[in-house]
Amino acid sequence: MDLTEPTPPEEEPKLSRARRRRARRKVIAPLTPDEKTSYIQDVLRKAAPSFDFFLFSLFAGAVIGLGFIVDSPYFLLLGALLAPLMSPVIGVSLGIVLGSAKYFGRSIGGFLVGSFLVVLGGALAGIATRLWEPWDLTNSSDGPSG
Repeated sequence: MDLTEPTPPEEEPKLSRARRRRARRKVIAPLTPDEKTSYIQDVLRKAAPSFDFFLFSLFAGAVIGLGFIVDSPYFLLLGALLAPLMSPVIGVSLGIVLGSAKYFGRSIGGFLVGSFLVVLGGALAGIATRLWEPWDLTNSSDGPSG
């Protein structure tokens, strides 16, 4: 028997019977290096910005812009809820932790492009209101005036 191999829990006399039983019932086994690599690759793939991220960024910006145009806090809240998950921010932190400059750059670039699309969506909504300029866009939260 090689001394570098871990001994099974049944052969270790120091462990109580309950601890040996718990060690045998482990649901999650230690990952092999290949399994760790594939797991990290899967997490990196999920954290990378995708087409959906950019599409929802543009749409959320348009809804937020509409909320400012009509002075409605409900549209602002809806725009915030429609905003995509900030997976590129998670990707930035993963790029730092893993030491991958390429992945860090791609994630921060995706974050900046997504932020630009939110601003662009709001700006396009503001430009679209020029077509309906005579609107009275004041929030009458003080009650009816008369």
